[in-house]
Amino acid sequence: MIAIEVRVNGELKATCGIAGLRQIVGMVAAYRPASDGEAEFACRVECVGVRPKDSTTEEVLKWVHTRIVLGDEVTFKVVNVEQADEPFDRQNIAASNAPDS
Repeated sequence: MIAIEVRVNGELKATCGIAGLRQIVGMVAAYRPASDGEAEFACRVECVGVRPKDSTTEEVLKWVHTRIVLGDEVTFKVVNVEQADEPFDRQNIAASNAPDS
């Protein structure tokens, strides 16, 4: 299966992947907390995926959600693996192609 290896400063955080994925995304985000426009930027690295469960439901999976700081080195490597890490979070949502109710 296709997976994404996420490393921070050389340390493997997770091998992110699962059978049947429709989409997988690895990202780095820098943002200011909404409560204070003068606050320093906060940074994080994430890896999430989506896979269909049935015709009306999709599962959103999360493997990595980690704070990082300026100067951290983040790498993403796309790999083909037999087995990946289990996601730490799973949530069901309405399928994007589900008919309107």
